[in-house]
Amino acid sequence: MNRTSLILLYMLFSGIVACGTPGKKVAPTTETAKFFEDDTLHAELTLRNFYFEPSRIVTEVGKPLKLTFKKRSGFLGIIPHDFNLMAPEAGLDIVNQKVPGGDGVMILITPTSVGEFKFFCSKGGHAKKGMVGLLIVKEHL
Repeated sequence: MNRTSLILLYMLFSGIVACGTPGKKVAPTTETAKFFEDDTLHAELTLRNFYFEPSRIVTEVGKPLKLTFKKRSGFLGIIPHDFNLMAPEAGLDIVNQKVPGGDGVMILITPTSVGEFKFFCSKGGHAKKGMVGLLIVKEHL
């Protein structure tokens, strides 16, 4: 099968399947970050077809958080996604963090304020489809 055929097949498939689960129709899920031996918190975030799983991550103020991304969306994994978390007042300023297919992309953040901070995908209207979430920073876990 040539590249043009694959693209046409993808367009047909994504129109039928990928748009079937926008984030607005997916129930919110929450993960509390877990401590590991290195005294950092760890959490995983999976990027799916127009939603994050979990859509809420709970962490602790002043503690480093290793956030690992997995991308599991689209036919052949070619739907582009990124991660944005813009709250500089809380020490969080991640803009257009690329998330390629597969596993292994990791960022390290340390929230400096308690609160709820929105994250989202800025690609092609994904946030409007529901690809948004919350980083919930508490005083203590």
